[in-house]
Amino acid sequence: MRRSIRLAVPAATAAVLLLSGCGGDKEGSPFQAPDIEDLEVPEVPELEESEESEGMGDIEVPPPSGDSGGDTGGGDFDLGGDFDGSWEAPASDGNNARLDIYGDYVNYTDTTAYEGDLCNGSLSGDTFTITCSVYGDEAFPETTGTLALNGDSLTVTWGSGTSEEFTRAI
Repeated sequence: MRRSIRLAVPAATAAVLLLSGCGGDKEGSPFQAPDIEDLEVPEVPELEESEESEGMGDIEVPPPSGDSGGDTGGGDFDLGGDFDGSWEAPASDGNNARLDIYGDYVNYTDTTAYEGDLCNGSLSGDTFTITCSVYGDEAFPETTGTLALNGDSLTVTWGSGTSEEFTRAI
C-alpha cells in the first residue's frame, strides 16, 4: 500500500508541473489569451452634436397614407386574403391532408398511410396549381384545385371533380 502511494505522489506532481507549464516563462503559451493590460484599445472619435440634430426630438414621422396601412414588407405575398392560413382535412382513418396558403403561395401535404407527398404551387384568384414530390409508392394524382369558403371551412374541388373539406388549423 505504501509503495503505491510513494509512486502516485511524484507522478501527480509531475503531471501538475507539465500541465501548468511551470509558470516560470514570461512568453506564455501560444494558446494562452493575452493579458487585458497588454491589449490596445482604439480611440473612438467624439461626435459633435450640431444645433439642428440636437437629440433628434424634432423629427416627425408621417402616418402611412392610403387604406393599406403601409407596406407589409412581405415581398410577393399578399397576406390577409380570405384563404390565407393553414387548413387541415382530418380523416377518421388517419389519412390527413394539410393545405397552407399565404398570398399566392400554396403548399399541400398529403399524409395518407405511409405516404407524405409534398406539393407546392401558386394561387390565382380561387384556383391553384401544384406540382408534387413523391414520398412513397403512389404520387398524389391532383394538380389543380378550386377553393370555396363556407363559413369556417374551406372546400377544395380538385381537377378530377372530387372535393375535400378543410378546417382552420390551430
